[in-house]
Amino acid sequence: MNNDYLALVGRGTAGFKDLFAPGSPLLAEEAGAFVMLSFTASTPRLRWRIWIPPGTRSLQASLYTYASPPESKVLMRMYEPPVGGLDSVTPENSAAVDSTNVLAALLSGAEVPCHAPSEAGTVKLSAGKMDSPVVTTTGGWLYVNALQLPGQQIFKIESYISVDKALYQNWYEHATWDDQGNPLPGVQEPIQVPTPVNEQYVLGRLQELDMIARLAALCKAGDDAELVAAAKVSGLWAALLKFTK
Repeated sequence: MNNDYLALVGRGTAGFKDLFAPGSPLLAEEAGAFVMLSFTASTPRLRWRIWIPPGTRSLQASLYTYASPPESKVLMRMYEPPVGGLDSVTPENSAAVDSTNVLAALLSGAEVPCHAPSEAGTVKLSAGKMDSPVVTTTGGWLYVNALQLPGQQIFKIESYISVDKALYQNWYEHATWDDQGNPLPGVQEPIQVPTPVNEQYVLGRLQELDMIARLAALCKAGDDAELVAAAKVSGLWAALLKFTK
């Protein structure tokens, strides 16, 4: 169940709303992007979730454990907890994952396997490039299930997220929160739909600029329809389209 997965938020598990509010010292800024660092200390809890905000550019995440047997097996999935078991993670299918594009794979619906050999001590979950373009405009939780680890113990799990500043601010203004101050899914960054530049739009802009009467006289038009027709015949319409955009 989703409740089995603790939220990874800053140095704890709650309070995203305050910790990562625009203006918070924990929400660092780099080159037009916000960056968020979250991590946990040593814990026996093996199921975690990481909030991927709208406008996310990249995710860098790692899991640290004992440098001892057995091999480590981790499975990740966006929006819902992964359902695969130990057999879903092998050295071969983990090696086939492009670690710099893990988010793209997750957003396509894949359950992404992460494997580390015995005594490695580290499991690389994602190695996204910080200067990547925006990957998603929809926020959601990334679920991380550590199926097998040495000692079944996590020394630390950390995530470093880069997110477009403007998209994040817009999302935050409309976000909804659970009783622990963590984001609720379902709020999407609004996508701006441009106003269609059609005859009605052009006439409306001309009306705002108080130009209808003068143009009607110039074109010898008795109404809006005649004005549009005359402007198109004379070649004036192309100029009006450009002027009123």
